[in-house]
Amino acid sequence: MKVLNRLRHKLLFVFLAATLLPLAAILWASSALMERSLSLVSNDDVEKLAGSLEDVARAYYRSEREELAADAASGSAVPERFLPGTRNEWPSWLQRFWDSGESERFVLSEPGGESLHLAARRDGEAWVYTKNLEDVRMGDLARQLQQARSRAGAMRQRDLPRGFTLALLLAAAAIWFCALGVVFYVSGRISQPIQQLSAGLMKLAG
Repeated sequence: MKVLNRLRHKLLFVFLAATLLPLAAILWASSALMERSLSLVSNDDVEKLAGSLEDVARAYYRSEREELAADAASGSAVPERFLPGTRNEWPSWLQRFWDSGESERFVLSEPGGESLHLAARRDGEAWVYTKNLEDVRMGDLARQLQQARSRAGAMRQRDLPRGFTLALLLAAAAIWFCALGVVFYVSGRISQPIQQLSAGLMKLAG
């Protein structure tokens, strides 16, 4: 029995020696590389980029507003005229403008914001001047910028390197313990025939 126990202990020792040091080295290298990779993604850079894009979008929007207002004032833009008697058929945003009592209002088309409207009160009617913003969808752009800022803020609140490292440690530990269980099982299967053989030899010798 002592010989069998020594054999089992040697198998376990060989397994531990062959796996613990390489496993520790792999975990350390993986954690260092993961932390370095995540550090390359700067949340501050994402927020700065979103802020710069927002400034460009605002400047473009102001420029388009000024151009549409100038076209309306010069008469080069032809308005679409809405009579008060057909108010129930007006777009909802135009109804809100009329109820507000404002003389003029700029409104982006819904839902994407691919057109810019200038609503104005003229001779008891609602006049709407429209300018196509071509491929720029201001509404979609505003939503995307807001989502980018939200995701950058969420990433700042989370400790991603720590979370990834913990997940890596748990996965490695689970695999290692499974392998250790296999070694226990195999060592037991190997020792049983030897134990039976030893018992048979002892009976013959007795």
